[in-house]
Amino acid sequence: MNAFLLNVIFAGVWSALVGEVDVPHLAFGFLVGYGVLWLMRPLIDDSYHRKLPMLIGFVLFFLRELTVSTLRVAWEVVTPDDKRRPGIVEVPLDAKTDNEITLLANLVLACVVGIVRGQRGGRQVHPGGGQRDIPGRFVDQFRMGNQ
Repeated sequence: MNAFLLNVIFAGVWSALVGEVDVPHLAFGFLVGYGVLWLMRPLIDDSYHRKLPMLIGFVLFFLRELTVSTLRVAWEVVTPDDKRRPGIVEVPLDAKTDNEITLLANLVLACVVGIVRGQRGGRQVHPGGGQRDIPGRFVDQFRMGNQ
């Protein structure tokens, strides 16, 4: 049985023992189950304890980038100066499978970029802020995040 399913079962058992099945009790049961599984690491697959924190980190990173990009677009809309210089930037990809490329394209589109198109080797991206003058910096930010 995989560790995530076992953790979900622990969350359900916790809620059943408490007597209330709602989001706070399920979330707390999930955390308790994660702790129990962490103690049982030698007995089960350890990759679960590496993947879950990475997934949570990615979700938080994406939400931050989504918020920043939305605020940038809002700022461009409300300021009277039109400093935008739209363009299309070629971004090389490390993604290999169709699922990876589709997920990447959908995440980029959600961040108010505009257009994503291309082949397996790279994607052409239309940056929403019009960063055509600095394609190298845009590509680095796209590949590594705004660090």
